[in-house]
Amino acid sequence: MVLRPSASRFVLALLATFASAAAGGEAYFRLIRPVEYRRPTTSLDGTLWKSIVHRRSAIPGLDYEMKPGVHRTVNGTLVETNSLGQRDREPPTELAAPEFVIAAVGDSLTFGTKVAGEDAWPNALERLLAPPGVWGDRRFDVVNLGVSGYSAQDEALVVRHKALALSPRLLIVGYYLNDPETEPVQQLHQHFRAAHAWEHSALLRWIAFRARMRAQERLGGGDVFRYLHRDPASWQSVVRALADIAAATSEQEVPVLFVVLPTLRGFDRWEDYPYADLHAQAIEAARAAGFETLDVLPAWRESGRTPAELRADEEHPNAAGHAAIAAAVLAKLRATAMWSTPPSR
Repeated sequence: MVLRPSASRFVLALLATFASAAAGGEAYFRLIRPVEYRRPTTSLDGTLWKSIVHRRSAIPGLDYEMKPGVHRTVNGTLVETNSLGQRDREPPTELAAPEFVIAAVGDSLTFGTKVAGEDAWPNALERLLAPPGVWGDRRFDVVNLGVSGYSAQDEALVVRHKALALSPRLLIVGYYLNDPETEPVQQLHQHFRAAHAWEHSALLRWIAFRARMRAQERLGGGDVFRYLHRDPASWQSVVRALADIAAATSEQEVPVLFVVLPTLRGFDRWEDYPYADLHAQAIEAARAAGFETLDVLPAWRESGRTPAELRADEEHPNAAGHAAIAAAVLAKLRATAMWSTPPSR
């Protein structure tokens, strides 16, 4: 088919108009209204705190991990890591090896953002297990493998490639309500991932952002936690991660305790907590994967403290909040017969 000259001129004019509009839109969103959504980081960002305590991971599919041997104050919190990049003490020597290793994986709520390392709930749990008579004469090591910004699919990779290498007798998975997030919207993912070609266009990132906001409004009423639990792709990432954790731990006969950690965002009274249904959704999925489960919300409610008294910020608990998590986990372990006798090795 051959276009007549007038039709050819019309098509060329239309293409030129489209190109001009796209170029104008690109300039507008680069110079006047910058778009941060999924923006690739560059050398112009300078030496970011993210690179001070984190590094790109060599594990396929895992964007980043903690650096080993860190001793830095970041955002007002002292961050220290051991030679394995864990926010924990150095691994014990073979002669002093504990009889019962518990591996705890999760995101910033397990890592202990805004609190000292010893106050993070895995380390608080270890102290609760330490006194003689709590669990016979066994020696315990609760290893904190939490890393800020990790999603459920990141945590599954940590289980398979890091946690199981410690030969744990128990795995604890700390679940937070943004764990279904698969897009690289967390700052650390944005910094360490390999950017897609389209993300170098400010205009295309703005279009993608508007699409995300429309989906978030449609599926979650504008609430990001509800969106993540109702968006099929996001939620299925959790289901797949739980299945992967189940497959990996079954190979070593490691039992799993799935712990839902409440948010502290958007309410002032426990009776107004808005996400109990999302807790139930996550717990149902974990039970379907064959895991024991624990919802920390009742323990926080019954702690005698208000949400404000457990809050370091809207996302993270303070030391008292972490202590309540550790106490709830210990109570669960005591109440569940399968934890009373570790499997033979």
